[in-house]
Order: sequence, then C-alpha cells, then structure tokens
Amino acid sequence: MKILIVQLGRIGDMILATPMFRAVREKYPDAEIHVLAGKHNFFVINNNPRIDKIYIHKKNPFNIIKNILALKKEKYDYWLDAKDHYSNESKIFAKWSNAITKVGFNRSGKKVFDISIPSNDENKNLHFVQRLFNALIPLGIKCPEETPKPELFVSPDSENYVNVYFETLPLKPIILINISSGSPDRMWENENWSKVIEVIDEEKYNIILLDSGTDEALIQDLSAKTNKMKIFKSRSITDAFSIIKRAKLLLTVDTSIVHIASAFNIPQIALYVNLEEFYKKFHPLSDVDKPILSEKGGNSIKNIKADEVISALKNMFS
Repeated sequence: MKILIVQLGRIGDMILATPMFRAVREKYPDAEIHVLAGKHNFFVINNNPRIDKIYIHKKNPFNIIKNILALKKEKYDYWLDAKDHYSNESKIFAKWSNAITKVGFNRSGKKVFDISIPSNDENKNLHFVQRLFNALIPLGIKCPEETPKPELFVSPDSENYVNVYFETLPLKPIILINISSGSPDRMWENENWSKVIEVIDEEKYNIILLDSGTDEALIQDLSAKTNKMKIFKSRSITDAFSIIKRAKLLLTVDTSIVHIASAFNIPQIALYVNLEEFYKKFHPLSDVDKPILSEKGGNSIKNIKADEVISALKNMFS
C-alpha cells in the first residue's frame, strides 16, 4: 500500500500531524508513507523514521508542475489531506492526482475528494490532532480517546550542539523560557518576564532563554533587566527540539514551542489569548501543564499579569 499525507501548513501544524504518521505506520507497518510538505515545515519531519519520502511544495509554477507530475507517477492507494477547510492548493494537487482513493474536505457543490471529511465548523470542539485523525477513518484508524501527543525525532547534529552548550552550564535542572511568537498579540511585555525571572531560584535552576534569532532587540532588553538567565542560540527548529527535551519546565507564549514541549511531555506554563475555539484547537498536550489565558474580550496576552504566572510557577514546584 502506498499512502500520501498532505500537510502544507505552518510548523506547528506539521508537529501536530506527527501522530498521524505514527498511527498509519502502526496500522500498516509495510505501507509506503509519503508526505507533501511546505517549504517552511518539512524540516520538522526530516528525521522521522516513519516516513519514506518527503515532497516539498514551493509556491512557484515550476515546482508545482514538477510535484504534480512526480505525484501522479506514484499511483497512491490513498491520498489524505486532513485540512478541514477549503484550500486552492489542496484542490489543485488532488485534482491532478491519480490516487485510487482521495480523502479530504469538499467545498459545497465541488467534489474533488472521493471521501469528504468534516468541516472546521463541525470540528470546533476538537483539538487539531483530533481533527487530523478524521482523514484516517477510511483506513480504519480512529483517534484514541486520549489525544495523542506529537512525536518528534532529534538530529545528531543538534544533539551534539546542545551537549556542547551544556558543558558550559552548572549541573542543575533547566527552566527554559521562550518570549518569541510570530504574532504581536502573543508577545508579553519584558517588564513582566523580568518579574517572573526574578522569583526563580538561580541556585537551584539554570534559567535559559531560547533565542531563535527573531527577537534580538527584545532579548537584549530583557538581558539588561535581569542577569539571572543565560541565552541559548537556536540555529534551527531541531536545535529547539534538543534543548526543550532536556528542560525541567518550559515558560512560553503560545507558539509551536508549546507543541514541541508536548511531544517530549515537558511540564509547561503557556500564555494564550482567551479565544475559546482557538484554545480548544491548540491547547498543550503535556501531562503537566498550566495554560494561562488573557482576560475575556481581549485579543492579546498583554493583559495577563505577572502575578498569575508567578503563582502558576510556584504551584508547579509545590
């Protein structure tokens, strides 16, 4: 059996798609599993042994035509696109596929997929992982009652890079902090972060700030406010995998870092905008987590008070 799974979304979307790959491999150990990924998320699965081949979609005509022709030659038994809303990209690729069975979302009056999956509106109370599993039902795979955690595989290069960094640190548990997010609404004031950092006992913990290279000015400003923390410069998302898996606790704003921590079952305190449907869709999956939501009616985490996070921090270790 040959199966293609389409996941052209963001980094976090690909992380949350990894339980699908595990479920398909466990159900069909001899299947050939391919993934059509985006140019911004394919590296999440570069080291995933459950996947046999990765096609990378880039938004230029040459690449699109090249992938269409290559995917047609594969002659898939199942083409699985778990996106629960209309996508022009999904439609184009699926339309030109000669897969025996195509599973995906059909817009009203437009049948591109042989088997249609529920819409975003029908899925509004489900976590993103649960939504993705709807596409696996035709393969006889149902989402477990307990939502599966993501599954990530580290790279040897990143493991070595992090190990070298750890040689510079005292032998103490790590509290890892991530202040970066792709959205201004999910950024928290440095004044608040410094208040939280000041209550952490640096005699007991290494306090490490994750630097992904996107918020240098903010990181320098926070460093000037407190000298208790060290900085880890992540070269790539796989470096983040390797340091997050070693953390005792993660403090973070809502971003894909939440889902990486869930993959390694790291306790976490995560700051979210108080949007009920969004939170249900993307809440953490670690066994121990403390999400802190902003005040209702707002569209930013800036109104979360430092005292709320400090209280959650103290409760984590009580």
